[in-house]
Amino acid sequence: MGRALAGDGDEADLRARLRACGLMPDRSFVAMTATLTGLRTPPALALAVLREAIRTMGVPAAVTALPGNTQDPTLLAVVGDAASGQTAGAASSGFRAALDILAAGLGPGRLSVGISTPGRAAAALPGLVQEATHALRAAAACPGPVALVCSGEMASHLILLAGVPADTQRAFRSRLLDPLTGYDRRHGTELVHTLNAFLSANGAWRRCAESLHVHVNTLRYRIGQIERLTGCDLGRFEDRVDLFLALRLREPAGSGAADRLGAEAVSDGPRGVVGRSGGGAATDRHGSWAAPP
Repeated sequence: MGRALAGDGDEADLRARLRACGLMPDRSFVAMTATLTGLRTPPALALAVLREAIRTMGVPAAVTALPGNTQDPTLLAVVGDAASGQTAGAASSGFRAALDILAAGLGPGRLSVGISTPGRAAAALPGLVQEATHALRAAAACPGPVALVCSGEMASHLILLAGVPADTQRAFRSRLLDPLTGYDRRHGTELVHTLNAFLSANGAWRRCAESLHVHVNTLRYRIGQIERLTGCDLGRFEDRVDLFLALRLREPAGSGAADRLGAEAVSDGPRGVVGRSGGGAATDRHGSWAAPP
């Protein structure tokens, strides 16, 4: 299935593979792509995690790995309409609840999931997989151990960040936020938390001070420290945008600051992002796993 969707095969071959997995080629589909990183376990575990989440959706599905990296493979799930009338598009919304249940068992692992918009018939699947892959890049840029981004729900700044190389993202974030995180560690202050609250309040001093439970003068002092350490002027729109984007870039896994900041930064992120997050399985002759219809 993965090779067929990557261009290794024609539409007739793809339709045959869909039927072998219990999927109806002329019905609607949703594509999901996922990666599970940070665990020293066989790649098969990632397949098992995605399968378990899909079982709860009550729709037929095929799960496989896309060609490429064998260590941390990108997984693909093709979800179709159920004979009972349950549509793939409606069922995918229940996927969030399944991730909530599974997240606690991931330990240090990080699960990123991208979901396409619904499309009809086998001919639409390659485009749906591209959509899901793009949403997956956005999910990988989000904080937290589990992130899910739906293609139709991505905020514009996440679309841009998803296309920026990871090294560039890290350098941008480090240049702006390392002075603040370092100062917070050394002095037990909360400048990063204050910055996030100030930007979330759109620079409204009184509203931000109330949300932090501090006096406005205390807030002004903290903002002055932030401006001194970063070289930014929070009265300038351009500088606010730079700091906003830096806060939305994920820190390396395992960073204590990342855990804390991630919980804060996701508060006003895209609606497609979630925090932590049947019957027997069958394998078709092409190696794809099929959820029961």
